Amino acid sequence: MIQLRNLISIKKGTTILDNFSLDIQPGEHWIFLGRNGAGKTTLINFLYGYDWPTSGEVIAFGERYGESPLRPIQEKIGIMEPSHQGSLLQKNLSVQEILITGIHKTIGIYRKVTREQEILALDTLRLYGLDNLSDRFFSTLSSGEKSKILLLRSVISAPELLILDEPTANLDLTARLEFFRILEEVGKSSKSLNSGKLKTSILITHRIEEIPDFYTHICLLKNGCNIASGPIGEVLTVANLMDLYDLSEVEIRRWVKIPT
Repeated sequence: MIQLRNLISIKKGTTILDNFSLDIQPGEHWIFLGRNGAGKTTLINFLYGYDWPTSGEVIAFGERYGESPLRPIQEKIGIMEPSHQGSLLQKNLSVQEILITGIHKTIGIYRKVTREQEILALDTLRLYGLDNLSDRFFSTLSSGEKSKILLLRSVISAPELLILDEPTANLDLTARLEFFRILEEVGKSSKSLNSGKLKTSILITHRIEEIPDFYTHICLLKNGCNIASGPIGEVLTVANLMDLYDLSEVEIRRWVKIPT
């Protein structure tokens, strides 16, 4: 589904990605894990077409970026970037309208909204027990409520690939647990109004202990390099985490809870 080939990114003389390569197959759910500045968000920007690498290839759904129209590729991707979307989305939209922007793949309401789209947005909220928020202004929601609505916005069009860029970075423990409860419902069940459970996804996170149990693969990024990648059970080891974080075995075992 996704082929990232020998990606190099250099910005103002600083190397952000250094010969990064990775393949993602349909049905796989990937964690991107690394310290700040490791290149995780840069990869996401390349994959969605927000930015372009200095060299290397990005191929998604069989289409090579730079040779194929970008919009049809983006139509197949759902993306949640709360640190940016919260400020970019058109102001004074209701929660229901925010979900409709996910159908339109826009940051606002710029064309006619159909009755079918209104019903889909409301039914999606109802499916996850959030229909009580439908008429609220998105701007008035709590951080936890906004995160759940942005998640539903990213999946309402049944994307072939879902990208979540640090979706719970600014949430308290209760809000994080509520977010991952909904994500697991989206990812593990057929609880969907469109086309069944979540097909393929990428989750960028700093919290190993919050990795949902339906995630299958992990990529460890360090200084722009893919230092280890593959099935979580094989890659998420004490030795690899010592390398990733430059910590001793004692520190890793004390501070990091590795999922079993």
